[in-house]
Amino acid sequence: MATDSCNLVKPLSVLIVDDSDVILNMLSRLLQENSDANRIICVNSTFEGLWKIEQEPFDVLILDINMPVMSGIQLLRRVRTMHMAQPVIIMLTNNTMSRYKDECLNMGADYFLDKSRDFLKIQEIINNKVVKV
Repeated sequence: MATDSCNLVKPLSVLIVDDSDVILNMLSRLLQENSDANRIICVNSTFEGLWKIEQEPFDVLILDINMPVMSGIQLLRRVRTMHMAQPVIIMLTNNTMSRYKDECLNMGADYFLDKSRDFLKIQEIINNKVVKV
């Protein structure tokens, strides 16, 4: 029996980095129930996020900007200089000032979303990221 390779879907892995357990739980639940993400990892520090990224590839990173010690912007900068398959990066923040948005997008963020207004757009972004193999 032949397999139609157009119907195979690559597993989609997502790493969420946010210091708010409420946000981590809400995003994780939203993506588990309503997205094509097969694997969702949540961490509450940028250092743990960096360690995870160095250990294994992720298709999508969701990063909060305001994090203790190392910001999400600093993590974005580090990821974009790493020699690896580059993930889609979504910056999710309450700091929607245009200077933050411009800085993130100039450093290579793919999306800059407002936590209070654009939260549900993440599901759509994840579902459009599914890669057929």
